[in-house]
Amino acid sequence: MKNSEILARAVAEAAGLPLESVRASLAAFIEELPPGHRMNQDRAQAEAEQLLADLRQEMAGIRCWLLEGYLDAVAAGYPPFPLRRPGLWNTNGHAGTAGDKTRKPKRHGSNRKRRQ
Repeated sequence: MKNSEILARAVAEAAGLPLESVRASLAAFIEELPPGHRMNQDRAQAEAEQLLADLRQEMAGIRCWLLEGYLDAVAAGYPPFPLRRPGLWNTNGHAGTAGDKTRKPKRHGSNRKRRQ
């Protein structure tokens, strides 16, 4: 297994994105790397599986790394990418279950006339 495949699998699992989408983005990134990079270096199957297992132990750190990169990109002026995963955000953009309708809407004001 190549280093690029190991990285793609780890990022896809951490971000909750489809593996094919991550592979495509990573391929575009690899094209821009200078000669001599090791992203296309093959690893033995046992070594690759161990590296993936180690990366899975670091999922929280990988998620933080991805979020920091996202925030840096937005701060640099890149258009923000919607951070949505099914079930992570409800339809109002707040944490909770998607489509959460258990709360009653707040009423603002009253239909009654005020007494004078």
